[in-house]
Amino acid sequence: MCIRGSLGKNGVYPFETGVIVSSLVIIRSFINLEMMYKYISTYFDTPLFKQGISNYNNRTAQPNLGTRDLAKFIVPLPPLGEQQRIISKLEELLSLIDRYAVTYEKLEQFNAKFPEDMKKSIAIQGKFVEQRAE
Repeated sequence: MCIRGSLGKNGVYPFETGVIVSSLVIIRSFINLEMMYKYISTYFDTPLFKQGISNYNNRTAQPNLGTRDLAKFIVPLPPLGEQQRIISKLEELLSLIDRYAVTYEKLEQFNAKFPEDMKKSIAIQGKFVEQRAE
């Protein structure tokens, strides 16, 4: 997890060993279960967690979160079955949200072009110019 600059940006690193820089911290679970990592990673992307980070940000020119402050965070950890249900539901909803986003983008493009397309349509009918009988 990033604790300087892009506060809270996170990802799952699949190795037991590796090098890390001072602007990152490694958060490990004592239980090595893929579902738990997926759940925790998803939790780290929630507005609730982001708000918590913002409360501890030291408000300097570069956002910064101390590791001692990060250690104060409590992560709600339901039983594994409930974690699985939460992740499954989120995956289902996120696919619908992605489809909605694509459709919404197409609608926005259509709406942006519509006034100009309408003017062109009316102009073709001759309604913007004086009509001559001949």
